[in-house]
Amino acid sequence: MTLVGVGHALADAFAFADEDVPKTLGLHPGSFNQVPDYRMRAILGTLQQKNLMAGGSAANTVKLAARLGLDTHFVGQAGHDEAAQVFESEMLQAGVKVNLARQDAPTGLCVTFLSPAPRRTVATFRSASGNLPVGLLGDTLLAAAGVVVLEGYLLDEPQFLTELLARCRKAQKAVSLDIAEGALGERHRDDLARYLESGSFRYLFLPESEAATLTGQAADEALATLSLPGVTAIIKRAEGWLVRSGDKAVTVPNSVEAVDPSGIDDAFQAGFLWAVAQGWPPVEACGAGKLVAECIAEQPGTRVDGTRWTRLIADLTKLL
Repeated sequence: MTLVGVGHALADAFAFADEDVPKTLGLHPGSFNQVPDYRMRAILGTLQQKNLMAGGSAANTVKLAARLGLDTHFVGQAGHDEAAQVFESEMLQAGVKVNLARQDAPTGLCVTFLSPAPRRTVATFRSASGNLPVGLLGDTLLAAAGVVVLEGYLLDEPQFLTELLARCRKAQKAVSLDIAEGALGERHRDDLARYLESGSFRYLFLPESEAATLTGQAADEALATLSLPGVTAIIKRAEGWLVRSGDKAVTVPNSVEAVDPSGIDDAFQAGFLWAVAQGWPPVEACGAGKLVAECIAEQPGTRVDGTRWTRLIADLTKLL
C-alpha cells in the first residue's frame, strides 16, 4: 500500500523549559500559536540548542511508515534554506520520496517548549511551508496512492483542502485525517461536518477534546456519531485510543506517558496504517499503532535510535 502524505514541511525544534520561558515570549503556557517571522526569530534566539529535525504531522506519519516498510511519498512546499535541507535529508534517509515545491521564502519552523506539567507550548511560523496551491498533489501521484494522509492543519487552508478532497472522492481514494489539538475542531466545525457528510474520510484520528467540540458529545457517543458508514474514527484519550469493534467501543490502553504528545499521535497513525496495509481490522491495527507510539514516547519528535527501532520491529513481528 502506498501512502501519500500532504501537509506542511516544517523543521521542528524542541526545548525543555519552565513555563516562565514561553511567558516571557508572550506565549501562554499550553497554547498553540501562529507567529510571524520576527517573533519566531526571537523565540529561536532563546534556545540554547537549535537542533532541527523534519516535522509536520503528515510528514512525521509517512516518515515512520516508510521506516516500517511502506512505500511512502510526501508532497509540500519549502524554501531554499538550511531548514529545507534538514527536512528533505531526513525524509529521504527514512525512505520517503519527497516532492517539494520551492518558494522564495523561509521554510516553516515549529518550536515546542516542553514543561514539567507535562504541558507543551507551541509556536509555528509556516511561511513557505503553508498556503499550499491548488493542484500541488499531481494526478499521477494521486492515482498511485492507496491512502492519502492529510494533517488537520490543512483545515486552515480551505480552498486547497476542499479541492483536494473532491479529487480524492472522484478517484475513490482513501483519506486519513489527523485532527491535532489546537482548537481546529472549534475553528472549522462546519467544514469538518460537511467533509464528513460527503464521505471524504476513511480514517479519522482526533483527540477527545476535539471530538467533544465537533459533536457536543462525550467520547463514547462521539465515536458512534463519527463512525459513519465507511469511516473508522479513533479518539485519543488519556487512558488510550477508543475505536469501534462492531457496535461496541473498545479502548486500546496507553501504558506510557509521552514527552511530546504530538509525536505520539503521528506515530500511532503510522503504525495503524502499516497494520491496515497488512490487512488487520481496526482494533488490531490500533495495537500496532500503540507499539509505534510507545517506541517514540521517551523523546520529543519522531526520531528513534536503532536499538529501540529494532525492538519495535521484533514486537510488531510477533503480532503478525
